Formats: sequence, structure tokens, C-alpha cells
Amino acid sequence: DVFVDSLEMTPDGRSIRGLVRVKNLAFEKWVAVRFTLDNWQTVSEVSADYVDSLPGTDRFSFTIRLQDLLARLEEKTMFLAVRYTVGGKEIWDNNGGQNYRIEFRK
Repeated sequence: DVFVDSLEMTPDGRSIRGLVRVKNLAFEKWVAVRFTLDNWQTVSEVSADYVDSLPGTDRFSFTIRLQDLLARLEEKTMFLAVRYTVGGKEIWDNNGGQNYRIEFRK
């Protein structure tokens, strides 16, 4: 019902952008991306914005601004998962329990 379509670092290296696809289960929906740099001890979250509709699905985009995190990024691993809230329930895409993983290296 929800999955990450793409993840990429922006050319300037200051942000991570992604596309999420969700099954169109209801008109009202909310998509958010939860991420961590310390193995889920603390988390941050960004909302995704509606992009367009495809047959049976909607696409949303999100941006994680790394400039706010740059001081903490050396040799870090970011894990992320997507939450789709629709019809009073939450549906998660955590990459089959593995979470999506982005490794930062100096």
C-alpha cells in the first residue's frame, strides 16, 4: 500500500530527496518520512507533499535537509521508514523490516 519509489542525494550534497507511492485508498491521506542517525534512539520526521496521481496510486515527494544535520553526519548511517496515514490507520514501508539505509562517509 506504500513504498519508496526513489531516493537520491541532491547534486549539491545538502539534501536527500525521495518519491513515495501510495495506494489511493481514500481522498484524504498523509505521508511522512521518519529518520534517525543514532539507530532509532532519537527520530526526526518530514512530511511528504503530493506530486501527482497515477492509475490507482498517488505520488508524494519529500526532502530531508542535511545542512541542519551536517555536523553530525561524519561516518554516520541514516535509517528511514515511510508512514502512510489514511482512513484512520497507519501503514508503514520499512523496506521489509530492514529500513532504508543511507551511509555517509568522509
